[in-house]
Amino acid sequence: MYRTIYSDTSSPTPGLTSPSWYGKKSSPMSRKKALEKCQCMRLKYLHHWSWFKKGVGILLVVVSIVILIWNEKRAVDNSRSYHHGLRAIQPVPGPEVVLPHNDGKLIHVTGYLRVLEPLQDSPYGVAISAVKLKRRVQMYQWTEETVSLGEDFNAPVGSLKYRQVWKDKLSDSSTFQVPIGHENPKTLPVQSEIRVNPHVYLGDYRLGAELKDKFNSFVQFTSGERPHPQQEVKMHMGLYLHSADIWNPSVGDVRVQFSFAGPSNTYVSIIAMQVGDELRPFTTETGAKIAFLHEGKQHYADMLHKEHSSTTMECWMYRSAAFVATIFGTCMASRILVFINRRNSVIRNLMWMGPNKFSTVAAIFACLTITGIIWFSHKPLMGSLLVTFSVTLALYYALTRPDAPRSAKISLPRYSKVY
Repeated sequence: MYRTIYSDTSSPTPGLTSPSWYGKKSSPMSRKKALEKCQCMRLKYLHHWSWFKKGVGILLVVVSIVILIWNEKRAVDNSRSYHHGLRAIQPVPGPEVVLPHNDGKLIHVTGYLRVLEPLQDSPYGVAISAVKLKRRVQMYQWTEETVSLGEDFNAPVGSLKYRQVWKDKLSDSSTFQVPIGHENPKTLPVQSEIRVNPHVYLGDYRLGAELKDKFNSFVQFTSGERPHPQQEVKMHMGLYLHSADIWNPSVGDVRVQFSFAGPSNTYVSIIAMQVGDELRPFTTETGAKIAFLHEGKQHYADMLHKEHSSTTMECWMYRSAAFVATIFGTCMASRILVFINRRNSVIRNLMWMGPNKFSTVAAIFACLTITGIIWFSHKPLMGSLLVTFSVTLALYYALTRPDAPRSAKISLPRYSKVY
């Protein structure tokens, strides 16, 4: 902004030596030039901001369309995998006998888990018949925290706080700003780990590694057997503590917690491919993997529907995000149509709706058209209906506009108002 400064000759500032032009009154012509220059700078700023906004809008539309295409292709693959699974699945009457004619086929089998050998952790006297045994190790150690003391305190040392807490991972005390007096051990005497039972069966069917990974609901437990006296381990509230005083732990003390997942004799329902006597993932026509495990007795159609519903919900989240992003991007870049052809009747009809309505219609047209084209190969009827509806909607607004009074003069916005 430019501003003309007028001097007050009646009360000059003492001690201020002004240049020759300071005390002169500006002419109307100079004021007019200054205002014109200010207006020119303002228009230039609006011009640059307008094109920046258009560029961001175009980029947003392109990104949302790319995400929509990726999401719809994934949704089509999931739908094909779901229908392929329904057609290819072979229900097995019972898990007691492995049927050779089902080798290489997708089967559905239910029954009780059978674990041949329990998982053990001998130093702590822990043993359980389950698919997984998890050992969680925590160490009592120093931690450094930054505390805000307000704008009046700028000292870096005064804004630090050191506490002793139980942590799963080691804290490197050498990185502390005040390491002296806050030293932590360099290693853990016992490591956290998850052990997987190699011998897990459902009747005579052996579970593969992919199905064992499905057991992730861990339940904490303690063994009825006390740890070996030489371990110097104390038990308290389900925890195994390497500490001289469980009520006042010291830095370097360790506590261990055990939990299990997939206990023996749990009734489960499995959909997987039979390879000999082992259950492995089944590969569909689209390359998707099918290996489902649910607790309880469930029909194969219900299991496939649940898995398909979870992916469908995720696809709808991406669809909604892409649609909203397309609306915002189209709204930001809508006025670029005026520069394409200001006298075209179709563009005038589209711009007559206003930026908000035009953006909504454009987003509906783009999203439905892309979705219909991608789904046409899998579901031709649904794809045709989506494309037909989107094209009809776009043509309706492109070829017609609301009736205006005869006296009203239809004109496009001026160049300065385009921004």
